[in-house]
Amino acid sequence: MLANIKIKFEWYCNRLLSEIYLKKVLFFSKYKKNAKLHQLPNDLVVSLTSYKPRFVTLFPTILSLIQQQVSPNLIVLWVANEDYDYIPEEILNLQGIVNDKGTEFKIFKTDDTGPYKKIIPSIETFNDHFIVTADDDIYYPSWWLKLLLREYNGINSEIICYLAHEITFNKTSNFINPYNLWVRNKRRNVDSLLGFPVGAGGVLYPPSSLDDLVSCQNIFLKECAMADDIWLFWMARKKGSTTKKTKRFFIPVCWPDSQKVGLLTNNVQNNANDQKIKNMLNVFGWPMATNK
Repeated sequence: MLANIKIKFEWYCNRLLSEIYLKKVLFFSKYKKNAKLHQLPNDLVVSLTSYKPRFVTLFPTILSLIQQQVSPNLIVLWVANEDYDYIPEEILNLQGIVNDKGTEFKIFKTDDTGPYKKIIPSIETFNDHFIVTADDDIYYPSWWLKLLLREYNGINSEIICYLAHEITFNKTSNFINPYNLWVRNKRRNVDSLLGFPVGAGGVLYPPSSLDDLVSCQNIFLKECAMADDIWLFWMARKKGSTTKKTKRFFIPVCWPDSQKVGLLTNNVQNNANDQKIKNMLNVFGWPMATNK
């Protein structure tokens, strides 16, 4: 009973906030943003993907990325070949230079690999760049990119995220607990090895922070289809990279009705994540320097 009340209350708050933020990004889209260019040592790409059922929420998300206080060099949208013709005109018209710092918004076609389109094509195309991933149905406040980049201190083996779960283990068997038993959205003191970056909040991947196998489509589509966060976690640990949680906590606000076609129901509620984790353990083992 209390759980249902909490879910309904959170849904109502999200709906109310999303309506406010929608008006905000549409209002500020009328003005050129005076932003600062990032200070990273290499170019920065903000990378996202979308598909036909979510195009309805994509436009305000891109606007919120364009309106950041700190600008990337490029904002890139990857769309499956078969979905490209359905991109709304208002999104197509955004292509080009979007601020006074020369940030460019581009749309590229790619093979349909589900959520992997968010990052794999960018890794292959911009392999010496910093890459920040974003979701297509979330409002990103103007400070979002600035505070994410502020956490970078020159260590390319640290993957930085706003949202992180912490993996837990069964004390008796020493096996990984089911995904739903992990510490969810831990606010502070996230273990650098057990911290599991959650893509919805945005994640910064420095150059060469992921194992070379990250782009092996024949492996990730077989063993970890539709579960890119799990695949990327394993590829980070396989490379020797760790997780760094931002000091700032970020609560994603989704645009109205956007999660009706999301991965949450299948991957979490139907325990699909646990099967994908089992697959990764079978193929790669536990990718840690020290087991817990």
